[in-house]
Amino acid sequence: MRERDFQKPGRSVAISGKAMAATSHPLATLAAIDILRGGGNAVDAAVCAVALQCVIDPLMTGIGGDCFAMIAPKGGSPVSINGSGRAPAAANAAALRERGLSAIDAESSDAVTIPGCIDAWTHMVAGYGRLPLEKILAPAISAAEEGFCITPRVAFDWQRHQARVRRHPSAREHFLPADRPLRTGENFAQPALAKTLRRIAAEGRDGFYCGPVAREMAELLQSVGGVHSEDDFAGYKCFETDPISARYRDYDLLECPPNGQGLAALLILRILDGFNFADPTYGEADRIHLLAEATKLAYAMRDSVICDPGSAQVDIDAILSEDTVGGLRARIDMSRAAPFGPWEGPTHKDTVYVTVVDEAGNAVSLINSIFDSFGSGLYAPQSGVLLHNRGAGFSLKEGHPNELA
Repeated sequence: MRERDFQKPGRSVAISGKAMAATSHPLATLAAIDILRGGGNAVDAAVCAVALQCVIDPLMTGIGGDCFAMIAPKGGSPVSINGSGRAPAAANAAALRERGLSAIDAESSDAVTIPGCIDAWTHMVAGYGRLPLEKILAPAISAAEEGFCITPRVAFDWQRHQARVRRHPSAREHFLPADRPLRTGENFAQPALAKTLRRIAAEGRDGFYCGPVAREMAELLQSVGGVHSEDDFAGYKCFETDPISARYRDYDLLECPPNGQGLAALLILRILDGFNFADPTYGEADRIHLLAEATKLAYAMRDSVICDPGSAQVDIDAILSEDTVGGLRARIDMSRAAPFGPWEGPTHKDTVYVTVVDEAGNAVSLINSIFDSFGSGLYAPQSGVLLHNRGAGFSLKEGHPNELA
């Protein structure tokens, strides 16, 4: 570890001999630590932290979104939790093409898949947690009921992305009180969201996917042209699978398998593993060039294997093998940049990330996403749910591996 110059402004490395949590919001990190101090484990703490962020950073994440997680139990094998949403059963790309559409509007009901995070949270807590859901969700419920102070970064993002909610009446009324974004230090409460979180704490996943909350979400989506039904919500289930992995230098790196984006990250690293970045003949431009070229090659490979979660169509081992990676690596020309074709797959957007390691050595890595800032902008006011828009990444091109269905 490089020694810090304490005569200059900066921040020291965080060090702990027992446990650690990292989030993008200080209150979420503190909530995770409090759960650990209160007898919870890494899973309890991670779910607690991300649930709180769904309240206090509502334009970056929310319970109307989805999640991917990896859990590494102490002494056990890591597992991947896929809490990404499915398209509604009646989704049909041909029907949208007949309406003259060539792409899915990010603010339309067509961009909303069934939110998967609540089922994933309850699955994780039931299978790997230690505390009751009521205790885990208590900080989020309290913040939603009593309100919380807007932090500078949240205020900055709120101002920057206000157009998304301004175009939708119910979202505008809730997220732009006095017809403007919230400012640093102002208090913001979400009583409808608190009520839904209390329902989830008492009823588990059924408090979200069945009954009045699911009914309101389905009716909202149907009112703006969606084909979502209450059965789509009631039937949703997350699932577990083995992580995919690749070796880079002296490390084994784990990622969630497709439909997650982790395959691209592993491919980039596998390609770069064949280059010596410490080579003194490489200048800064050479290193940037290698990063860019490896990324282009990995994304192109990923685009060709986009598929449904759990599909057996993709041979991950073959894609990450030296035969495949070596062929990709050989295509890098240090004297020129390769062309980058038109992009037809999902676009990366901002989200939040949480990681926790507890005293026993259990570790959790989790993202929870509404995809775009403020998601689709479609807001269910009685339940306080802002719906995500990851479905905007589906293709309407006939025969495309990522065609909406």
